[in-house]
Amino acid sequence: MISLDVDALMRSFLTSDFTVLNVAENSHPLKPLLFKIVGARGRHAGSLLLWVLIPPVFGAGVSLFGCNVPERLKARTLVVQAWISTGFFSFMLLTSNPFHRLWMVMTSTRCFKMGPHASAPLTYLLWGLRAQFAMRRA
Repeated sequence: MISLDVDALMRSFLTSDFTVLNVAENSHPLKPLLFKIVGARGRHAGSLLLWVLIPPVFGAGVSLFGCNVPERLKARTLVVQAWISTGFFSFMLLTSNPFHRLWMVMTSTRCFKMGPHASAPLTYLLWGLRAQFAMRRA
């Protein structure tokens, strides 16, 4: 379900849908495609949406590929993962809305900015190491 949300936000960036506040504040129609794709994590709302997507992916990896891990440890690890994910979900629900709509569409008069967005995929991939943290806590 979360992957559909990330996909919807990504499509908003790719099509330059400036009725979405997150897109209007973090994109420009002339931005290169790569920067539009990684721009989906812009600011708090888009970044938090990806933070909510990555933990279930790594939790599924623990459950599917943790064949050599004792069942009890695997169960405890997934419980810790679930608690951490619950915290991110509740924080996102209480603090942000990545799909907040604007009543008036902003024009494309903003400056073209390029930031250090290319490191975002690596950041979220490395954050998946929290599965090891969960195993140690279990």
